[in-house]
Amino acid sequence: MTLYTAMPLELVLDGAGQEPGPFVDLSIGGVTMRVLPIAPGLGRIERLLSAPLDYYLKPEYSPGQTIAYGERSIQADYTQTASEYSPYEV
Repeated sequence: MTLYTAMPLELVLDGAGQEPGPFVDLSIGGVTMRVLPIAPGLGRIERLLSAPLDYYLKPEYSPGQTIAYGERSIQADYTQTASEYSPYEV
């Protein structure tokens, strides 16, 4: 391979041998995505792995968007809230 550049070779090849960051594959609300963690419970969407076709057009699921994936956000996907549920109902 021939590389023609005016930049020093050290700058061009800097980081070429490094693997990309630790990705996490998540499934939230029927969408499987690859996320790069940026803080505990927060991540940046890298790509969608499996989703309904219309989700690929939604801006909230586009790569680069920040998403919460902690225990709290997964519980928020349930349709019944705690105030509606009573274990003592018969």
